[in-house]
Amino acid sequence: MESRYALTTCSDASDSGCYAFDETAYSNGSCYLDKCNGRVTAVPAELQAAFGATTYAYYMTSDATEAPAFPYQPYCYRGDAGEPPAGKHATPWGRLANSASIAGQQMPG
Repeated sequence: MESRYALTTCSDASDSGCYAFDETAYSNGSCYLDKCNGRVTAVPAELQAAFGATTYAYYMTSDATEAPAFPYQPYCYRGDAGEPPAGKHATPWGRLANSASIAGQQMPG
């Protein structure tokens, strides 16, 4: 999948602020990935009972030489994660834990 982010006149390719999303290409259908580097895609028939006919998926992107290309991985997230179940809190690394069990823990590195 090819990203529709392009390096601007900025000279620092490692600075995410130096990239602009081509909204025109996305709007006219010449690009399939949205600003989050994802799109709605078909689910294989054998998984449709569990996931439905389509799902939103994120893509890793590469350039014409197959080298990783900005934004490399999901650039933002689509949707609402909702609230954790009662008595649980989402940890910074995405797991659910009881309030008492996360006190004093460090995020894994």
